[in-house]
Amino acid sequence: MSCSHLADHYFAYNKRHCPRKVAEFQTIGDIVEYLSEQTDGAFQDIRSVSNAYKHLYTGTGPFSRYSTVDSCGAIEGLTFTSDDQISEIHEEYLAEGKENSRSAVVVKRNDGSQFELLPALDKTVQVFFDLVYADA
Repeated sequence: MSCSHLADHYFAYNKRHCPRKVAEFQTIGDIVEYLSEQTDGAFQDIRSVSNAYKHLYTGTGPFSRYSTVDSCGAIEGLTFTSDDQISEIHEEYLAEGKENSRSAVVVKRNDGSQFELLPALDKTVQVFFDLVYADA
C-alpha cells in the first residue's frame, strides 16, 4: 500500500512545493499512467493489489477498468526448486529449511495471468527512487 500511496503523496507534495517536478502531469491518473509505463505495468499491478486490499474491489464498478487485480484474486505462496520449477503451493509465504529453493508470493490478475509480487515491488521502488532523486 505504501508504494501505491507514494504516487499520491509525490504528486500532491510537488504540486504544492515544487510544481516543475509534476508539470507534465495534470491529474493523479496521469502520474499513475506514467509510472505504469515506466515499470512495464508493475506499478499498475502494485496499485491494484493495494486498492483490492483496501477497498474490496471486484471486477465491476467505476474503478474496475484501472485495476488488474480484484479482491477475489488469488494470492499464493509458491516454492521453487533451484531450476525454477514449482515444488510446492502453500499459504505460508516462507519456505524455511528448504535448501536450493526460493519462495515467492504470486498474484493472479483478472485476465488469468500471474505475476510475482516482489519483483514488481522492486521495479516500482527503483522507478520511484529515480524519480524522487532525479534532481538531487
